[in-house]
Amino acid sequence: KQQRKLEKSNIAPLLLRIDPALERGKLVCQLGTGEPNLALQAAMHVYQDVDAIDINMGCPKKFSVSGGM
Repeated sequence: KQQRKLEKSNIAPLLLRIDPALERGKLVCQLGTGEPNLALQAAMHVYQDVDAIDINMGCPKKFSVSGGM
């Protein structure tokens, strides 16, 4: 039901709210993917709001590779 409400109203859900004064210099976005183009798209959405972007592409752990990384 919640997803339908969001689609009808065209309002994006709030994913994260931080206080820039407290978090400046500390916020890292970590992405896990096996798709370079998808990682780039995701990074482009957040690059102005984070201090670093860590992209994990190819973690050998079973839980990661079973998901397509």
